[in-house]
Amino acid sequence: MTPIFSSFAPPARLQAILKVPLRPLGTLWGLVMLARRKAYKKGLLPKVKLEIPVISVGNLTLGGNAKTPMCLFLAQAFTNLGIKTAILSRGYRRQPHPLRPDPVVVSLGQGPIIDPLESGDEPYLLALQSKAIVILAKKRVLAGREAIKLGAQALILDDGFQHLNLERDLDLLMLQASSPFDEALILPAGRLRERPQTHLLAHILVAAGLSLSPETINLAQGRPLFLASHKLKSIRPLKGGPNIALDGLQNLRLGAFCGLARPESFKMTLSSANLKPLIFLPFGDHARYDQKSLNLLNQVIIEQKIDYFLTTTKDAVKLNSSLQTPILVVETNLEIENIERFLALVLDKLGLSSFSSSLKPSKAESE
Repeated sequence: MTPIFSSFAPPARLQAILKVPLRPLGTLWGLVMLARRKAYKKGLLPKVKLEIPVISVGNLTLGGNAKTPMCLFLAQAFTNLGIKTAILSRGYRRQPHPLRPDPVVVSLGQGPIIDPLESGDEPYLLALQSKAIVILAKKRVLAGREAIKLGAQALILDDGFQHLNLERDLDLLMLQASSPFDEALILPAGRLRERPQTHLLAHILVAAGLSLSPETINLAQGRPLFLASHKLKSIRPLKGGPNIALDGLQNLRLGAFCGLARPESFKMTLSSANLKPLIFLPFGDHARYDQKSLNLLNQVIIEQKIDYFLTTTKDAVKLNSSLQTPILVVETNLEIENIERFLALVLDKLGLSSFSSSLKPSKAESE
């Protein structure tokens, strides 16, 4: 059977037409963001310097680019080195509890202590898969101060490239290895949050993908550039139970779904493991799986005679393990080329090079 790659986006030609009148607005937004950066640089807008090292993990585009897997990778690596680490996040699309104002502690390092609706899917996943403190606040300075009270020795600022109020010792910029700026169009015409040349402010570039394009290589301009890719680690039933061997899925009728900004990254992960779903359903980024969504999955199972649906760990935290829908969770590692050099460089930039002597390779479970 020919695979069905379902999409809820308008056709490419219609998208291109719709972008034309939005380009001037994108130019204007780029100038606004430039003026904002200059205001921070000149001290017209306040910056706060905390007493422990801060690394920002961010990007120039909307969503995707493996920011969360990189935060997880760093948190696991720092913990392995004996550095008590905290991850500071805004908690995108979280549903704040009326009696819990910012800063909100998601984890003290032993797993999540609030539910994924209140924390948001990515902070919950970070709390679930790392031993880092995880704290939410719209103003990341508040989260940082709370983390210091809890004994943190280093702070990871999730999605922090545009969050300029909190000073950082290291700006790590995540890019797509094949096409770092997509169409190089700024919001609302494209996916860029600000002008593409802003990448020059980053200290280290990490490109997510299978191989580096010449365009991405040229961006480095003497700065460190590393390649990171998702590698399949295991596949487990959402309901619990032993992992399922990869070769045990080869003759089954599989579907796949995800709620990622770049669903093609999940599709690529499946393809690299020789998993070929008959139908692929990309929901919106940070999708919430209500009864309507589950009904759609069950309908597809019946119509296409699907044995299992594959999904990501990020999506799994929002799905009830008691669901009758047959769902398998694909767990991956983020693998970075020249990992020891990468970690040594990060530690040096953060003033933590004394920990470099005990470096051990780390792999982050994500997707």
